[in-house]
Amino acid sequence: MKTTVATLLGALGILAANAVSAADIAVPSMPGPVVVVVPVETGFEWNRFFAGVQGGAWYELDPGAFDSFRGATMVGRNIVLGDRFVVGAEAVGGFYYTAAEGIFFDTMGMARAGILLGDRALAYGTIGIGFDFAPLGGAFMVAGGGVEVGAGVNLGVRSEILAFRYLGEPVSFISGTVGLSWYFGR
Repeated sequence: MKTTVATLLGALGILAANAVSAADIAVPSMPGPVVVVVPVETGFEWNRFFAGVQGGAWYELDPGAFDSFRGATMVGRNIVLGDRFVVGAEAVGGFYYTAAEGIFFDTMGMARAGILLGDRALAYGTIGIGFDFAPLGGAFMVAGGGVEVGAGVNLGVRSEILAFRYLGEPVSFISGTVGLSWYFGR
């Protein structure tokens, strides 16, 4: 019996020596916070097709009066060269209204070149040719410039001043317009 008690006490001693303490208990750990990386748009993408509308005043140099309204639709394409330069082409179909003559239509083909001012603004110059469908109209040249600002991801807001000159004559009209362009492909 002494042997059984001694064996039992020895076994208890071994178990006590190998006993698990509270510090040794494995507790499942909670996962760390999940970090979601969301891409942030930095700047406006000018290198794409666009379509839009514009409208504004039409100033006639002779007799020197704001006597009409101009409205137009346009479609075009910009190409970014390097980091800051933009070239593009634009087709414009529009109308102008004068109280004395009524409504007449015109169409223009324009080229533009500009420089990016920061991430969202484009300052540009433009030149082109067109045709005025008024009774005394005809072919004309147009030149001017403007500023366009990217608002959001696809919307461009522009302000533009153009001078119109019928072939063989001095500049006869100046228009100042504001417009909205929708940029496709993003």
